[in-house]
Amino acid sequence: VYLDLMGRPPTPSERQAFLFDPRQDKWNHLVEDLMKSDDFHHQQIRELNWSLMGENHSEFGKYLQTVWKEGKGWDQLYQEVILADYRNDQASGAPAFLKKRVSDLDRLTNDVAIQFFGVNISCAQCHDHPNVPHWTQASYYGMKSFFSATFDNGGFVAERSEGEVTYKNTRGETLEASLQFFDRPPIEETLLVRLDDEGRKKEKERLEQLKKEKKPASLPSSSRRKLLVQEGLANAQGGYFARSAVNRIWRQFMGRGLVEPVDMMGNRPWSEDILDFLAHDLASHRYDLKRTLALMVGSRTYQSATVALSKTGDNYLFEGPVAKRMTAEQFIDAI
Repeated sequence: VYLDLMGRPPTPSERQAFLFDPRQDKWNHLVEDLMKSDDFHHQQIRELNWSLMGENHSEFGKYLQTVWKEGKGWDQLYQEVILADYRNDQASGAPAFLKKRVSDLDRLTNDVAIQFFGVNISCAQCHDHPNVPHWTQASYYGMKSFFSATFDNGGFVAERSEGEVTYKNTRGETLEASLQFFDRPPIEETLLVRLDDEGRKKEKERLEQLKKEKKPASLPSSSRRKLLVQEGLANAQGGYFARSAVNRIWRQFMGRGLVEPVDMMGNRPWSEDILDFLAHDLASHRYDLKRTLALMVGSRTYQSATVALSKTGDNYLFEGPVAKRMTAEQFIDAI
């Protein structure tokens, strides 16, 4: 529990204090005390930074510090990351997620799908998914359409009012993608603004001027990324958003996800009941990741003896948390 929550083993004095604590509920007190410490916040921010950015990203790390300090929910983090609104002083650093990926919209599309919804749809870029019938090319390019108007404008993430995506299907036909969230019906075109030639000219001039002045642009009234935020949080409890979040936390502390791999949430979980319960609890408590974390670490399941992972796939049966290797950061902190 020290390695998972604090990123280091207990000191000899901490070990002795716990072993000789006479209280029957000393485990709950230990978890509560550890979660109040600076080491806990540092460790969880570091884990989240590596998970979302693939590195110890300093700018995004500062944003995550604000998230933990102010108790922002996972839904608010998702919204601030996707909107990348430079005018929001309370979300300073959040645009770094999009900025790192904006030069490659295919990478951006798949990274958002994986990190926030647990769905790797990259193979549907060239053909319909071979194992998940409802993840088609239309699904992939429908998701990419949410970012089709997003671009780098002088070092700032910006968005135009319009942006179309075309693709070739397996028959060689060129098709225009509809704005579509995974396998849901396409979004009505009436929600999008169509500019005339004069409107496009004015928008281009405005963006060029902001680029020269090195200033960020505000989001257009018909922002596609705003629609992605709305779609992502719609029915989040029973959809991918909450289920993917708790699945990743479960793997972080139990060594293996309820659904494996964690970027294939279309696969069958080994316990639908546990996944549904945790997703419902997360959504019902303002997407408070700390609460979900405390639930897992405080459970008898987490306190069970660790086991080696010997059974996989459909034959997997939970027998205890899977023994994990220490991360490089844990090893250095232990020394």
